[in-house]
Amino acid sequence: MSLLFVDSASDLDLEQIHKLGVEIIYLPYLINDNKFNFNQDFDYDKFYSKYRKGVCVENVELSQEDYINIFEPCLKQGDDVVYIHSSENILNLENLKSARDYLKDKYSNRKLELIDSKNISIGQGLVSYECALLYRKGDTIDEIVDKSFQIKDEYAFYFTSDGVEQLANHDLIDRNSVVGTALNIKPIFCIDIDGKVQLFDKVSGKKKTVLKLLEICRQKGENIADYPISILYSTDHNSADELASKLKEYFGSDINIIMEQLSPSNSAILGNDVLGISFHVFKKMH
Repeated sequence: MSLLFVDSASDLDLEQIHKLGVEIIYLPYLINDNKFNFNQDFDYDKFYSKYRKGVCVENVELSQEDYINIFEPCLKQGDDVVYIHSSENILNLENLKSARDYLKDKYSNRKLELIDSKNISIGQGLVSYECALLYRKGDTIDEIVDKSFQIKDEYAFYFTSDGVEQLANHDLIDRNSVVGTALNIKPIFCIDIDGKVQLFDKVSGKKKTVLKLLEICRQKGENIADYPISILYSTDHNSADELASKLKEYFGSDINIIMEQLSPSNSAILGNDVLGISFHVFKKMH
């Protein structure tokens, strides 16, 4: 038997993804150095209310022992494991790799495969979702890993954020390349084909941000109606709803839109005022 793992950094509806038979890893986070656990009953409104008041939010890298405790029982009982994770060019995954190497050596007759989504948040989420559909269909681990190379190149993620400082502090962007956010200038970022954060454009105000994300989807999307589109937001429900409405106006009311809220571990990296969109493309930006 094989087991597919995704984590809460995928920003998927974890209850729905669990119905596909997928195992979930809930990633913890810190608020003012106090550790909290994320779960399906997470209170987003309460969390973002605290965030807006200036509390310090940080993501937590699981330890090597944490990963071993998650995967070893599966391997021990004779299961193979595949885990889809955030881009290693965004998060530090040394503990995960060390745990993988240790377990593969200890259980040499079993498979433990890691799939780097080359993305984060809902970009990672749609890669995970497509792989979960393959898993539900009955594809083997080797087949899922092989097909994932194409899948992760075909889901783009564009987002705007007030988290310039967070992105810069994680060495994901050049702080000097983003100016003017205090003047209501909204930077638009994307995740490139290597899983790195790139500054894509800048717009002025929330209304133009919604229109810009729509324009990006229209210009860069491929066969949009045949694949899920995911809209990500942290607190601005109205802008997310407006973007969804405009997408349906352009692509048709029957398109599959997945609306998701930014998880706490990702907010520590991307910021607390995020609006983004992930969709199918021919190939992600280089």
